[in-house]
Amino acid sequence: MKPENDIFRDICRKNNWKCTIQRRLIYEYLIANRCHPNAETVRAHLKTILPDVSLDSVYRILADFCAAGIVKRLDSGPSYRYDINTVPHDHFVCQDCGRLHDIDVVEESSLANHCTSLGRVLNYELEVRGICHSCLDSHKPSDLSTRRDPLTSPEDFPDVVLDSAGAAY
Repeated sequence: MKPENDIFRDICRKNNWKCTIQRRLIYEYLIANRCHPNAETVRAHLKTILPDVSLDSVYRILADFCAAGIVKRLDSGPSYRYDINTVPHDHFVCQDCGRLHDIDVVEESSLANHCTSLGRVLNYELEVRGICHSCLDSHKPSDLSTRRDPLTSPEDFPDVVLDSAGAAY
């Protein structure tokens, strides 16, 4: 197996990129931290090594990685997250702490098969939302019943008017 440095150099050559320190450190961070970080998290880590690295540079490099198929961009929550695991898989998103957990695809989804009547399925991603074990262990049972969903709570949409049944109109 090739060392990470050789793999990185091969990736840069294949994509006609310069092997910059910023690019290498972002790649190494994503390989070592499969936590689906956002650009701000990547930059915070890089700033400990390269204090002058800009958020714009991080976004540009992540966009290059996405375009080359090295990283997948995930639209989960308030900012894009990045996944170095490009093998088809799904995600469990904790609605309490925001962590994303990979779910290995056990078998081809029947969802994709059902959608063939609508057209040709090119790709699909399943995102399961819930509360992870770590957060469940830190809550009292009563906390969970009164918890509001940050993605669908009416307080998040002040311009939407609800009728007496709670439906938007």
